[in-house]
Amino acid sequence: MRPSKSFWLAAVCVVGVASFYSLFPEKVPSYVPPPVEPEWKGSSRFFEAQPHTVEVTLRGVVAAWRKATLCARTPGTVEKIVAERGASVKKDDPIVCLSADDRQEKVEAASAQVNAAQMEQEATKALWKGDFQSRVVAAQKQAALDKAIADEKAALLAKEFAVISAPFDGQVGERFIEIGDTVNVGTKIATLADLSTVRIIVYCSEKDLSIINQAKEAIACVAARDIPVTLVSVSSVAEEKTHMYRVDVQVDNATGLLADGMTAEVRVKGPELKAHYVPSSALCLSDEGAIGVKVKDENGVVGFSPVQVLSLDAKGAWVAGLPEKVNIIIVGQDYISIGETPAIKQEG
Repeated sequence: MRPSKSFWLAAVCVVGVASFYSLFPEKVPSYVPPPVEPEWKGSSRFFEAQPHTVEVTLRGVVAAWRKATLCARTPGTVEKIVAERGASVKKDDPIVCLSADDRQEKVEAASAQVNAAQMEQEATKALWKGDFQSRVVAAQKQAALDKAIADEKAALLAKEFAVISAPFDGQVGERFIEIGDTVNVGTKIATLADLSTVRIIVYCSEKDLSIINQAKEAIACVAARDIPVTLVSVSSVAEEKTHMYRVDVQVDNATGLLADGMTAEVRVKGPELKAHYVPSSALCLSDEGAIGVKVKDENGVVGFSPVQVLSLDAKGAWVAGLPEKVNIIIVGQDYISIGETPAIKQEG
C-alpha cells in the first residue's frame, strides 16, 4: 500500500522544522522554572512617628466644695426645725432652734453682777489711791469684775448658741434630730453642703502622674454632659493602701445640675509629643517582662525595642520610645527570636 499525500506532507513539515532549529539553535526557547516563593516566618511594616496628644481618663465622684456637720454648742431641747432636708439657706440663716429655757434670765443676772463688780472695783480703786485699801483687796475686786464679765459673755453665748445657724450658703443635707430631742454639746444636728461649686475627686496612678502635672486642659463627663473643668490640686503623697494619687477638679455648678455623690469621668489632656500608632497585636514582652515591639534592622536582624504605652483603643496603641522611623514586625513576632535573620515579608 503506498503512503498518502497527507503523510508525505506531514513528513516534509517535520523535517523542515528540525532542519530550521538545527541551523539556528539559539532560537529554541529554554525552559525557565517559576520562582519559588520563600517560606515567610512573618511580616513587617515601616512606622513613622506622629504628633500625639496624650490623654488620661480618670473616674471618680462629685463632692460638695464645702461640707460641714453642724453640732450643738450648748445643751437644750429641740424646739423648732426651721430648714428641712434639701432646703437652701444663706449664711447666718437659722436651721434649728433650741428651747430658750432660762437663758435670758442668766444673761440679765450676769449683766447685773458685772455692774455690781464694776462699782465695787471703782470704789476700791479710789480707796487704794488714798491709801485706805491695800493692793491685795484691789486685785481681788478686779478679779471679781473679770469673772463677772466672763460669766456674762458665757450667758450671752449660751443664748446665741440656742439657734444653730448656717456658717455659709448651702443646702441642708442629712438631719440627725427631731423636735423634742434633748441635745448636749457636740450632738450632731445636720449637714450643710455648698454646691454652687463642686469638686470631682479622682485618683491617678504613678504612670499618669507626670501627665496630670503637665495637663493643658480637662473635660469632665457627668450625667452625659461634657463640662470644662479646672485641675485644682494634685497630691504628691500616694494613698497608703492603693498607692494612687488624689486629684481634685473644680467644676462650676451655678445651674445646680450636679449633686453630691454622682459618678464622673475626667479626661485630662497632657502635652503633645511624637509617638507611633502600632497594632496592639504587635506588642510583646521581653524575657525580662518589659513591654515592647520586635523590629528588623537594615540587615534583616531581629531586635527588641521597649516602649511606653501611652493609650489604647480598639484598633491599636500609641507608644513612645521608638526611633523616628522603625520597621516593626507585626505578624509572627511571637515565633521569631531576637538576633535571627528570618525571611520576613515587607509590607507597605
